[in-house]
Amino acid sequence: MLLLSGAVVLAACLLQVLPSQRVALIGFPERPLPHSCFSRSWFGVNCPACGLTRSFIHVFHGDVRSSWESHRLGWLFAAVVAAQIPYRLVAMRRPVRIRFDRTWTNAAIYGVLTLLILNWIVNLLIV
Repeated sequence: MLLLSGAVVLAACLLQVLPSQRVALIGFPERPLPHSCFSRSWFGVNCPACGLTRSFIHVFHGDVRSSWESHRLGWLFAAVVAAQIPYRLVAMRRPVRIRFDRTWTNAAIYGVLTLLILNWIVNLLIV
């Protein structure tokens, strides 16, 4: 989890959002990355997570307003991912691992999914 979180933060810092809303490596705007959302590419419908990549990039570049415009929950997920780094480093130094009750883990997962779906419904109603 530490390596994954670190990779996500590093990638967000090395990427940029182009005016066309495509994502490219910093310094290579002429070579944008391919779209990563299959729902959007195949069916033309945004999924509940559409915009999270752009939102993460904006957050880690210090542009919270653009992050909010890309995805309302992006700043929250970016904060959770970034918080994993110090949390996991401290956890590695502890001799005894703290285990969360499965109920809390499940509640967190269902909470995140519920937030994503509610945000998606709001987006569908607005557009």
